[in-house]
Amino acid sequence: MVSEEQRLIKEEEADELYRDVDINQGRGLQVKSQVKEQGLRILPRIEESVNAQLEAEVLTRSSHSSRTSYAVAADLTEMELKKILIEKMEGNKSIQRSDEQR
Repeated sequence: MVSEEQRLIKEEEADELYRDVDINQGRGLQVKSQVKEQGLRILPRIEESVNAQLEAEVLTRSSHSSRTSYAVAADLTEMELKKILIEKMEGNKSIQRSDEQR
């Protein structure tokens, strides 16, 4: 049989472990929240930079006389696809946020 003292010691150890796990979960949620906030702040800057670079590249490429209209159209299509990809990524983040709020 386990003595009363041993039972109390085990109970205290279990309580301490529970507190440690609870503290670590809280820290994990805090870090996750901070990462999300930073991601939301930086995403528009990244999108703006990518769009500017893509537009500059398309303009540069399309200004060369040796380029065909087909190649210019391909560049524009690539830029549009990248914009769509960015929009999809933002949409997925919105869905993820709403799922986590439930």
